[in-house]
Amino acid sequence: MPADCLHCGKKYDIIVSYSVACYNNIQIKSAYYIYKAKLFCIILCILHKGLIGLHPSPNQPTQPQPDLFDRLMHLRIFAPLLPFYTRNKSVLMYLFFGALTTFVGIFTFWFFADGVVGLHEIAANCISWVFAVTFAFLTNRVWVFHAPCATVRAFLIQGANFFGGRLFTLLLETAIIAVFVTLLGFNEMLIKILAQFVVLVLNYVISKLFVFKKTHE
Repeated sequence: MPADCLHCGKKYDIIVSYSVACYNNIQIKSAYYIYKAKLFCIILCILHKGLIGLHPSPNQPTQPQPDLFDRLMHLRIFAPLLPFYTRNKSVLMYLFFGALTTFVGIFTFWFFADGVVGLHEIAANCISWVFAVTFAFLTNRVWVFHAPCATVRAFLIQGANFFGGRLFTLLLETAIIAVFVTLLGFNEMLIKILAQFVVLVLNYVISKLFVFKKTHE
């Protein structure tokens, strides 16, 4: 049966009912158990929006709700920037999450190459790509391009297209590293950072024109 999420108020099925039931059955609603139940709902909402990609119950309104960034920008301290944010939210969100994706890629590359594991730079680059692309897909589809999926099949197709586009830029990035690091001996971290900026631009073009194209038509 559908139940109201303690975090966002939307109706979700089955597993959230467990969280709500646990919350409602607490005889002494201590702050610890209330926090625990709400935290469980927050995790489920994140998985729902970014990973599972399924809509809430059909009887629930589908109008876009203000997200965390909208709420932050409505604070008095950010009021002068609100018009610019409203006009350019998609690009700003892409740059923000693109920067986080770049950090994920660089950090994991360092971890698997020089930092801890000591793998070959090509192998480390491929592993860092998996981490970075997964993070990018989950954030881009929700925060940047606003492309929810009504079915699991649509979600899988969207994911396949996204990963296909990122695979193309992975091959390009790998070629850059192979030429400038493996063959020419340039500093691997410098080349990795420069390659990431090239990939960042290409990924936006591919996502906007191909992967999430229907959301802009």
